[in-house]
Amino acid sequence: MSSKAEAGVAFLGHGTGKTNGPVTVSIRLRSPSDGAGKIEWLGDVEAGAQPKSVSFNIHVGDWSELKVAMPADGLLGTMRLYLPANPESVDVDWIGLKRVRKKLVQNLNAGNSMRNSLTPSFKALPGLP
Repeated sequence: MSSKAEAGVAFLGHGTGKTNGPVTVSIRLRSPSDGAGKIEWLGDVEAGAQPKSVSFNIHVGDWSELKVAMPADGLLGTMRLYLPANPESVDVDWIGLKRVRKKLVQNLNAGNSMRNSLTPSFKALPGLP
């Protein structure tokens, strides 16, 4: 797909359903010139959420993959991709959306290696078979 944005007002929009953030957006594209774009998400409009956005830069060249972290907290709602205002078209091969999983890191045993700290140990209680 090719897109030509004039004055930064053209965008590609997508309804994300009940997807919650944070997410990473991956875009495979090529551009005839450098430029700035942004990804905007509207959030839960019915609950009064205000639009939020993150900016990114595109560099001239052959096909490349760009990853943009969206630190959305809660429902994404409608997502909009604004490509750089450019007199020539920016080509987009694909766009992907991946939810970022938050990791729980807990130090169970600071004196041992992480592998050992995740290995359970049991002691027999007196009087039990």
